[in-house]
Amino acid sequence: MNLTKSLVVIIFIIGIFGVGQALYEADNTQDIYNVTNKIQWNSSLFEVEENYTHNDTVTVFSHRLKNILYKSIDCFGFVMFEIGKFGIEFGFKHPEINLAGFILQLPTLIKIFMVLIALVILLKGLPIIIALCYLIYEKAREIHNKIKKKKENG
Repeated sequence: MNLTKSLVVIIFIIGIFGVGQALYEADNTQDIYNVTNKIQWNSSLFEVEENYTHNDTVTVFSHRLKNILYKSIDCFGFVMFEIGKFGIEFGFKHPEINLAGFILQLPTLIKIFMVLIALVILLKGLPIIIALCYLIYEKAREIHNKIKKKKENG
């Protein structure tokens, strides 16, 4: 699940870089900071309730949870807006970066990353596998020695 979240964030940032590059191609004489300063996060949709008319524990608890949820959404929205502004400004200032090539290489990079993760997991289990192989070898040698003694005695 974390890989999926990371991919969504990477694709979002690359898309925002593309917006900045498109703005550069449309009109590279404008000041990009004036454009991005017009983009503002409006947090007035998520007003925190402070006044409680009931002393009921459940009501107060539900208001507290709602306030936490609203503040979390507000924080996430603000962070995404700031990342978006950064991406637009970066894409505008660096139009020479080839994002299409990077997007085409992304599946290959993901496959390499997954193979590396699998190797790390395998290396964590390697001592257990070696110990099991040793125990199987010792048991097989013990059985072989018993059969050899029976043939010599019998």
